[in-house]
Order: sequence, then structure tokens, then C-alpha cells
Amino acid sequence: MINLFLAGLILGAAYIYARNLWFSISLHLFWNFIQGPILGFNVSGMNMDTLIVFNSKGSDLITGGDFGFEGSIICTILELISLIGILYYFRRKNTSQPEKVMAIL
Repeated sequence: MINLFLAGLILGAAYIYARNLWFSISLHLFWNFIQGPILGFNVSGMNMDTLIVFNSKGSDLITGGDFGFEGSIICTILELISLIGILYYFRRKNTSQPEKVMAIL
């Protein structure tokens, strides 16, 4: 649940700062496409055909278990880095336009 919440924060922050719903939609589609059909991880617990086959062995904390990569601690770390990166990028980009920053806040 934590990783799904973080994904929601990432997609929400991307929309709020970019002011473009298609950016968030594309980000979500890209994430699921790379994760499922390309890398072969379960996407939100759904198994699908893939180009690359992984046999994940080890702790569910690391592999995500039956839920897939989205349930792993590695995903949590990557999502936190992504969220911080999006916030940093857009806040830094908007500091040159103070009126936009005030409107967002």
C-alpha cells in the first residue's frame, strides 16, 4: 500500500507542477509497460506475457512477492528518489517565475 500511495504522490506532483494530465498518464503507462511486457514483473499482482523472463528468488521484501516489483522495498526507494527529483526539478524550474510558484502553493 505504501508504494501505491507513493506512486499516487508522484503522479499527482507531476500533474500539479507540469499542469498537463497527459504527462502523468504517460508516466503511468510507461511504468506499467516497462515493468510488465518488457521486464516480466507482475504488474499490481497481474501476470502477463513478457520479452524477458525473471525468476525472482528471495525475500518478499526484496522481490515484492506475488504482487510484483511494486511491492518491494527497492520500488519504495526508487519512488522516494523519483518524488524528490520531481519536486526538486519543478520547484527549481519555477523559482525563475515567482508568480507561478505562489499560484501553485
